[in-house]
Amino acid sequence: MKPIIGILGNRQIDKDNPFNCYSKFLFNYAKRIRQAGGIPMGLVSEDVSLDELSVCDGFVLEGGNKILDNYLKVIDYGLKKRKPVLGVCLGAQAMGFYDSGRCLKKVHGHNPVQFDMKFINDSKHDVFLDKNSKVYEALKRKKINVYSLHSYAIDGELFKKNFFKVSGKASDGTIEVLENKGPGWVVGVQFHPELNKEYLGLFDELIKEAKLEMI
Repeated sequence: MKPIIGILGNRQIDKDNPFNCYSKFLFNYAKRIRQAGGIPMGLVSEDVSLDELSVCDGFVLEGGNKILDNYLKVIDYGLKKRKPVLGVCLGAQAMGFYDSGRCLKKVHGHNPVQFDMKFINDSKHDVFLDKNSKVYEALKRKKINVYSLHSYAIDGELFKKNFFKVSGKASDGTIEVLENKGPGWVVGVQFHPELNKEYLGLFDELIKEAKLEMI
């Protein structure tokens, strides 16, 4: 059986215009989930319900520009029900927010170009992984060179580490990887593994963990 992976896309909310309220889902995430052996499913409701979450065997949190309640709902559900979650960019920041509240800060040098795929390689930088971490286990390397496209990051001075621990940082000390401290597999990465074939092991690991929870 193939696990169903719920994708939470970037949301556009306009209280005055219902035709300008929508979720944006990037094909790349669905493609990577299918390649890893899962079935992608968009979570489209404005207020995601427990019925919708219970259908899913795991989750991907896409990036975006605002941490909405649905991000925190999925993280909470994944932690409590031991359903695997992969948070990318804003998805990782949402995990820090879940843990510590308003713990984000502006960072420089991690989104160095006006985004254009022609210049995507200009955004790369190194991230150093803890060898005793879930991401290291998935990628089997201590240093990775990743696409970095974020202007905010988790503030290490405000991060309380109640539910998550830091397992990867950039050379300037910016927190790039979080993972849950307890059982299960809830991982957030500030970089974009969906853009680089070297790091698709994160999607393989997500599917593997989802299958374990199906047994």
